[in-house]
Amino acid sequence: MIIFIKFYVPAYMIIFFLFAMVFPSYSLYKRTGINPVTFGKKAETAHDYIGVIFKLIFIAAAAFGILNSFVDFKTIACLDTTIFKVIGVSLSLLSLALIMAAQKTMSDSWRIGIDDQNRTELVTSGAFGYTRNPIFAGMLMVLISLFFIIPAGFMGYLAVLSYLITSIQVRLEEEFLSKAHGKDYIEYKNRVGRFIPRFFK
Repeated sequence: MIIFIKFYVPAYMIIFFLFAMVFPSYSLYKRTGINPVTFGKKAETAHDYIGVIFKLIFIAAAAFGILNSFVDFKTIACLDTTIFKVIGVSLSLLSLALIMAAQKTMSDSWRIGIDDQNRTELVTSGAFGYTRNPIFAGMLMVLISLFFIIPAGFMGYLAVLSYLITSIQVRLEEEFLSKAHGKDYIEYKNRVGRFIPRFFK
């Protein structure tokens, strides 16, 4: 299992970046001429600052996962078990599938960040019928799964930081979508949970 994990995490991060970021971005750009990455290169606004932190979090997670193949990091003993690693691997695959399915549902409306230059449709079908932010939920699941696979304090810190930053970004997007789609988004927001399905009103 240990040998498998040392190969799995670097391979998974490469696949994640390709299939959740690079390929969808390139495909959308080829179809529409629109770059879906709306986060600025410099942290000049809260939105851009969050974008920079997001990039650093996933770069740090990928680097830590790769280094784990060569260095035995200190882990939380009670979590460093086969069952947690199996759960982590399963969750990582599920999260990637969720992200890709949500991106397919969004189609040309998919963006990384807030696009105030090109109007997009309000998507409420597929996974969006259960959570308003399935892609963000999937990204949080990725970091949680990596913590289960490599239960080191640093990976846990990245997962918590990611949740905090994601929560801020989601609120910025909610404000933007409320203005862009008005009553339709407000009704959708009241009906569907932010990250997890809303079983009770």
